[in-house]
Order: sequence, then structure tokens, then C-alpha cells
Amino acid sequence: MLLSIGIFLLILYIWAVSGIFDFNFKQVIQYPGYSKTFYLYEQTCFPPDTATECGDYRGKVNTKISFLPIMTTKFQCRCLFGEPDHIDNTVVIPLEANLDKDKSSVVMNLNTGEVIQK
Repeated sequence: MLLSIGIFLLILYIWAVSGIFDFNFKQVIQYPGYSKTFYLYEQTCFPPDTATECGDYRGKVNTKISFLPIMTTKFQCRCLFGEPDHIDNTVVIPLEANLDKDKSSVVMNLNTGEVIQK
């Protein structure tokens, strides 16, 4: 009995601590008439720092595989995301606080889910 309680508490502790290091959900990008939905996630600095103070922040864009609950990562960067802009059959996602100065946005096709421009 004591062993099972100890195992349960250990699992609960690992689950609680792992949430600190995971990416946090930011936004869903979905437009009517298009087949793909994108999910933006950001991993920011741990409080009490600001979102970018530690210099180790990241962003990623995921999409679901068809009707399955499985996600694939389409784009990942050392940046945070700005407000997406819908242009024709693409979505332009600005990269803010980007540590890679060569890129300012990512363009994704709303029909296929592919990254057109990094």
C-alpha cells in the first residue's frame, strides 16, 4: 500500500514538473474553406523573468494528421510568434524576438500544410 502511494506521488511530481518545461499553447490558426489547422506553441522564460529575458525561448507550429489526435511539427525556431496574416491560400506568421536574424516570417500553405518560405 505504501509503495503504491509512493509511486503515485512520484508520477504526480514528474507530471507537475514536466509542465514547466513544455511548450505552452498560444493560438489556433484555422480559416473556413481550407483543410489545414495550425497550432502555435511557445516556450518562454520561467517567471519572474520576462518572456525573452533568459534568451532561451522557442516557438513551434504543429498541425494534426488528418482526423487522428497526432500532431506533427511543421516549423520550429528560437523565436516568438506575432499575429498571423491570411494572404490568398497562405498564412504569414511573423517571427518576433527572433534569435535567428535571417528570418522575419514563415509562410505556410493552408491547403497542404507545407512550409513555403522559412
